[in-house]
Amino acid sequence: MTTQRIMCQINGFSSAMILIFLIYVPLVRSELHTLETKISGKYGPTVVGYHEFTSVSTLDGLQIDYYDSVTKKLIPKQDWMKEFASTDRWEEYTEIRERMQQTRELNSPPPMRFSPPRGVQKYQRVYGCVWDDETGDRRGFDEYSNDGKDFITLDLKENRYTASSSQAGATVMKWNYERERLDFLKRYYRYECFYFLKELLHFSKASFEKAGKVPESTGRSLTEPTHKILTEVATNSSKLHTLETKISGKYGPTVVGYHEFTSVSTLDGLQIDYYDSVTKKLIPKQDWMKEFASTDRWEEYTEIRERMQQTRELNSPPPMRFSPPRGVQKYQRVYGCVWDDETGDRRGFDEYSNDGKDFITLDLKENRYTASSSQAGATVMKWNYERERLDFLKRYYRYECFYFLKELLHFSKASFEKAGKVPESTGRSLTEPTHKNSDRGGDQQ
Repeated sequence: MTTQRIMCQINGFSSAMILIFLIYVPLVRSELHTLETKISGKYGPTVVGYHEFTSVSTLDGLQIDYYDSVTKKLIPKQDWMKEFASTDRWEEYTEIRERMQQTRELNSPPPMRFSPPRGVQKYQRVYGCVWDDETGDRRGFDEYSNDGKDFITLDLKENRYTASSSQAGATVMKWNYERERLDFLKRYYRYECFYFLKELLHFSKASFEKAGKVPESTGRSLTEPTHKILTEVATNSSKLHTLETKISGKYGPTVVGYHEFTSVSTLDGLQIDYYDSVTKKLIPKQDWMKEFASTDRWEEYTEIRERMQQTRELNSPPPMRFSPPRGVQKYQRVYGCVWDDETGDRRGFDEYSNDGKDFITLDLKENRYTASSSQAGATVMKWNYERERLDFLKRYYRYECFYFLKELLHFSKASFEKAGKVPESTGRSLTEPTHKNSDRGGDQQ
């Protein structure tokens, strides 16, 4: 074979490889997806062209919405977002932007102090999440800056804020004291942000495929500690699945056999954990739960039970007033969610009772508490004033509770299949909140 023929074959092979490369590369989809929101604002006098509050969200680098303190309206910036804008979720996120604008002190650090004082200071908050659609890994991020300089960062591994500037110390100390807010953010970045990102990708998919293009990755890294995503759980068990937690307690003198605080959770009627104010330890009640107990989530839920015990006033209604006074009053809170694995429908429930009688119910449709007793009025008024708590509960019952239920089903599936049985459905309805509280004097250990 002559040198000329060899060179022609090499050149032909190279040309073919280049052609294959050029054809193949555009078809390679980015594995990383990023949902990011940038909130910008200022302190000081009015500046032309710079709003008091601005919010811009992007999906994989593509702007999807816009909100500012002048228009006071969350505006979709992509055609496919208009379809999403017709859902209830859009109304919810518009309200969130409005509240974030109204309560800037919760969403932006205070201005830095300078001598002599400066006229205008600009701040920015950048938050969101990154998801690898191939490995399932994900992480959240939440960072603040003041006048273009790093100021405060939320450390999601330690669940606390850290200061990037010497002037951020007081703010970090204040924000780290707000444990309920930190718990909400931890859950948001672990579950809801990821759910929202996937929901947006679902809406955008048809549009991008129709246009024959895919948004580029923002290039954010997933090297930091991440959480594995559980995919849809395939199950041949009953259609309805229920995750329920019953918290019981009492007011008044000590009663033998009745703890100050008790928590029992069930999955489809099967007890899966137990916690009380004496042991102060969340105990798995099924063999497969011991595998779940080895995860970070178990430690998190143990801490939640401890805080719920320590702050009973946030998790139980006050005792009813009787004349003459009664010695001991028992209360109960029953909360959780129901999921239909065939239709995908789900609902949450959160109900309180006092001495076996219905007392307060959380109306998740209206996102407010309602009184079932004339004596519950003052408590309902107080709890309905705590909007941040209501927002957290609304999201918990809409997303996290459902995710947690599926996660537990995933852990239990192998155990039930091995034993050749499936837990029975609790028979809860998905139509209307219908749970009736029961007064149990003992503890399920």
